[in-house]
Amino acid sequence: MAASNPLPDPKWKIVRSFPRFAIDLETSVHVSASGDPPAINGRMVDIGLGGACIVITAEPSGLGPRQKVVLEFRFPMSLAPLKLRAAVRHCHHVNHYGFQFLDVQAEEREKIRRACAGLKIV
Repeated sequence: MAASNPLPDPKWKIVRSFPRFAIDLETSVHVSASGDPPAINGRMVDIGLGGACIVITAEPSGLGPRQKVVLEFRFPMSLAPLKLRAAVRHCHHVNHYGFQFLDVQAEEREKIRRACAGLKIV
């Protein structure tokens, strides 16, 4: 009898509407709640037109599935930070969070597209 493999099939991939690009940006996650809690700090490790993956540095983060947040980050070539509404889609490895952008305006989408030009697809 063959031993079962506890690791997921390496051919399995997340199906995305948009490709993700490797990036390394400081990011603040503002939880939408009364009392204006302090921002949660993290590092954005990939981004696409539809969302981003952020590694949260604080433990515990208190983020849950479908929770609405505002992500604040600044691309190196930009003077002003982007502040995008997003929802938590999933959490991997305890502190890697996937976020889906919500209500992205055309100008914001174009800033993301320009920032991703030339970056490596992950």
